[in-house]
Amino acid sequence: MPASTLHRWAKRGLLKARQLVDRYPKYWIIWADADELSRLMALRQRSVSDMLHQRWKAQTGLGAAAAVEPS
Repeated sequence: MPASTLHRWAKRGLLKARQLVDRYPKYWIIWADADELSRLMALRQRSVSDMLHQRWKAQTGLGAAAAVEPS
């Protein structure tokens, strides 16, 4: 996985990571078990448009409304 992807995810809190701030350069320490690796690989394979669509549905509340059938 590209280092830039891992760095971006670490900054956004999408993976378990911490940065060593008491030394230079400030290395990132990232850790994951087998389940977490599977989740990260699936996240990497998702398209940007799908992620934005899911975020939009969650913010507008349309995701929950679409799951409920009208009576």
